[in-house]
Amino acid sequence: MNTFQTALKTGLQYTTRQEATEQVNTVAKTGQEREAHSMSMGFGIAFCLLSIGFVQDDIDTAFFRQAFEAALQGKITEDEVRAYDESMDRMRQIIRNREATAARANLAITKAFLKENSGKPGIVTMPDGLQYKIEKQGTGRTYDAEKDGEYPVYVVKFTMSDIHGNIWDDYTKAPTELMGPVSPEGLDTALSIMPIGSTWTLFLSPELGFGEETSQDERISIPGNSVLVIRVELLDIHALDIPKVIPLKTDNTEPDGSDNETSGNHDE
Repeated sequence: MNTFQTALKTGLQYTTRQEATEQVNTVAKTGQEREAHSMSMGFGIAFCLLSIGFVQDDIDTAFFRQAFEAALQGKITEDEVRAYDESMDRMRQIIRNREATAARANLAITKAFLKENSGKPGIVTMPDGLQYKIEKQGTGRTYDAEKDGEYPVYVVKFTMSDIHGNIWDDYTKAPTELMGPVSPEGLDTALSIMPIGSTWTLFLSPELGFGEETSQDERISIPGNSVLVIRVELLDIHALDIPKVIPLKTDNTEPDGSDNETSGNHDE
């Protein structure tokens, strides 16, 4: 198994980009540029495959390497290209069916969880179905449409996980800015009513989260019809800083758009 194949196989095992970068840099520091480039490409292709729904068991890395090398050498025939297209169509359908099956199974789990969760102490359920629990209630102000505008910027720290505690996203090391309207919808609703300084745990139904479709990238896969559990700390709110456009001054026009010859009084 060469460097490319090893990186491809490792990447398909949900290695993070940071871990992949560290491995590539370690090899590059030894002066093995060719190996570092091969490793980087292997990781990159693995991440691309994961982002469109492939999983490790879908790929035989040995056959992948063989086909990859043949393509690089220009040894692919037209029949093989057609076979590739047909194979990819079949694989896309397999992925769609797999995700749809998981989403259907997930829906029953989601409904049962939200029903039970709504009766727990401290859980508030809003008319749109958003559930939240106040972990810490801040003393700052809330979103103000006149002050913060139509596109407010929320300064937050947050984690996003499933109901089993598996964390999909973690933005707690440093504050991050989210511009409203925020996605998913349930998070936007909560941020618009939270006082600054608050920490809430949100429980988002699929309608307020990512819906019935699987949300996928190279690091995480959120099955359709999932409950999103978001623990968010609101640090600040401010208006979006939009640079003002200053009109260009022409020979006959003042910056405010008035004409020199017709504005004001003139000496006779």
